[in-house]
Amino acid sequence: LNPKHAAAYYHRGLAHVDLAELEQALADLSSAIELNLEHAQAYYHRGLAHAELGHVQPAITDLSTTIELNPKHAAAYYHRGLAYAELDLVQSAIADFDAAIELNPEHPDAYYQRGIAYAGQRQFEQAIADLSTDISLNPAHTDAYYHRADAFASLREFQQAIADYSTVIELDPEHADAYFQRGMAHSRQGEAEQCIADLSQTIELEPQHGDAYYSRGLAHAGRGDLEPAVVDLSTAIELEPKNADAHYNRGLVYQQLGELALAVADYTTAIELNPDQASIFYHRGLAYAELGELEPANLAPTVLAQAIADFGTVIELDPNHVDAYRQRGLAHASREELEQATADLSAAIALDPDHAGTHYHRGLAYAELDLVQ
Repeated sequence: LNPKHAAAYYHRGLAHVDLAELEQALADLSSAIELNLEHAQAYYHRGLAHAELGHVQPAITDLSTTIELNPKHAAAYYHRGLAYAELDLVQSAIADFDAAIELNPEHPDAYYQRGIAYAGQRQFEQAIADLSTDISLNPAHTDAYYHRADAFASLREFQQAIADYSTVIELDPEHADAYFQRGMAHSRQGEAEQCIADLSQTIELEPQHGDAYYSRGLAHAGRGDLEPAVVDLSTAIELEPKNADAHYNRGLVYQQLGELALAVADYTTAIELNPDQASIFYHRGLAYAELGELEPANLAPTVLAQAIADFGTVIELDPNHVDAYRQRGLAHASREELEQATADLSAAIALDPDHAGTHYHRGLAYAELDLVQ
């Protein structure tokens, strides 16, 4: 009856939005705009529809037009801020959230999103302030407590973090990540029992949570419960076979259990996955050195040579690794390579002049050299 009825296109567009028919909504809202180029709300809702469809730049364009037509449109600033955040334009996002809050100081979502943006910039105090305001306006906002807890944890304020994670769990008893992060906060507080309990609850809620198995394995190992540590670290490896840290730490546990061949196998896998971590080469070198002591006399030099090679790689990666010089010197001494032994032990002494054991072993090597000469 009236093909130029802008309001009809606009309201039909909103009806399409309510039905999640976003392409039809875009068409109707575009028709409304063609008929009325100053229809701020049509630009606004078309911007929201673009954002919902993942059309971030068109959303920003429409929301910017809304703001030009109505500079006091708090919601347009807020949603443009979300779009900027989607593009990692964090400062632009914060500026828009600032404007939204100035126009509407009771806008909890604007405080929340600005808090998230501040946290992403590692401005944790500002993040906590904004998330706290959001919580005061919306006391049941689970995500605000969760992210405030993360901010507290980043500031090493673990008691406050634990309190917030606990509130998240009260509001949502099946929030696996809250149990996991609370467990990690307990771990950093040295509260191993509470840590293990929370990680166990994480696993009950999410049986495929590899990080929970990994972290619980470390907690068991820290308590000296080595067999449960192996079980958990093995499960973590099954879930994430390329987790170099899990292989490395299971290797450490195997080494404590005296399972040196298994330790070497895990260290070797960890090195394949992360060839630049000196500590893995160092501990594999220690494992080879221990194996060298257990091997028959005719095989020991070969195993010790592998230890020497690993300690050499450690020194290449970290030229000031005093223990690598010390251990390589001891391995050379065990192979009766006394000049190399004294050279390495001297390098260790140069880095750590007060280590009595190194002086002692260099003295033994010097004495052995004198006997040979």
